[in-house]
Amino acid sequence: MTVETVTNINDLVISNPQAGDPVADGDNHIRNIKTALKNNLGSISGAVTADQADLNRCDVTTEGTAEASKVVTTDASLMVKSLKLAETCYFANAATPTKQLGVDVSGATSSTTMTLSSSQTASRTLTLPDATDTLMAVSTNQAVQADIEAETNQDTYIPPDLLHHHPGIAKAWVKFTDTGSNGAQTVDASYPSGVTVNRSSAGNYTITWNRTFSSAEYCVLATAEESSGPDTFVTIGNLTAIATAITVKDDAGTTVAPTSVHIMAFGDI
Repeated sequence: MTVETVTNINDLVISNPQAGDPVADGDNHIRNIKTALKNNLGSISGAVTADQADLNRCDVTTEGTAEASKVVTTDASLMVKSLKLAETCYFANAATPTKQLGVDVSGATSSTTMTLSSSQTASRTLTLPDATDTLMAVSTNQAVQADIEAETNQDTYIPPDLLHHHPGIAKAWVKFTDTGSNGAQTVDASYPSGVTVNRSSAGNYTITWNRTFSSAEYCVLATAEESSGPDTFVTIGNLTAIATAITVKDDAGTTVAPTSVHIMAFGDI
């Protein structure tokens, strides 16, 4: 009588039962088969439609050797290295499988790979909008000052600290209020910080930009603000690489002290 002890499928002995075994042992052999199937395939609760080719493609290599015929390949530590699926594959939410994220590679060129690379130093989240759109490639190359000033046609980005080099952007500006006396005037706002304004007499001012232009050949725009009295206008006087002189006059051409002055300068620095 030869009846093996069976827990798993690989415990079954192919040669059992032997030709001379009693028929009465037949039920023990059947129970062994059922035990092995229940122990190893007990989680299957429905029909399995995959054939042997499908099942073979799901084999996971444990040596890190990628095989073109296999869906999943891993490295030596069993981390997944590649998934070979249909042209569109889906990641489904475990709790609600109808919530899915699809990845479509049908438009890709053969023998090419699109790599998503991350260098985060902390946990990050990439949130996709609720919209149909196309992501645009953005250059990670920084523009240099010369290219910014020349408005060179290239796929680069301008960092904030170099933005002021663009020819269309004011290199300096200031809004100041006349104090009613000569000397330093009240600077309400300026760019860059540290711009100063000095009044030599009523209506005559010198703005020191706290920034050096490459020459005195730059453009200045100015306007005066008057809360009461006649309309005023601003004339531009002497320009140096670091300062601008202005005079404020009324309609009659008389030099007057306005309430405040707004002035900006464009040029090369």
